[in-house]
Amino acid sequence: MEFTTVPIDGFNHTVKGIDSTLRWDRGKAAALFGKLNDDRPLTRRNSQVRPADPARIGSHVTVRGNTLECR
Repeated sequence: MEFTTVPIDGFNHTVKGIDSTLRWDRGKAAALFGKLNDDRPLTRRNSQVRPADPARIGSHVTVRGNTLECR
C-alpha cells in the first residue's frame, strides 16, 4: 500500500516565545506543499489509495502528558 507521509523532522523543537513546536523536514515539506500548490497528485497515477471518511487510525498511544500518538 502507498502512503504520503507528513514530512516531520522533529517534535518538541523549542522556539523562544512560542515553546514546543513541530519542525518540518524542509526539503520534503517543500516538495509536498509544492505539489499541493500546483494542484498535482500526491500519489502515483494508478494508485488505489483512497481517503477514508472518517479517517482510520489503527491505534493511539498516550505519550507525555495529554498527547496522543496515532499509528
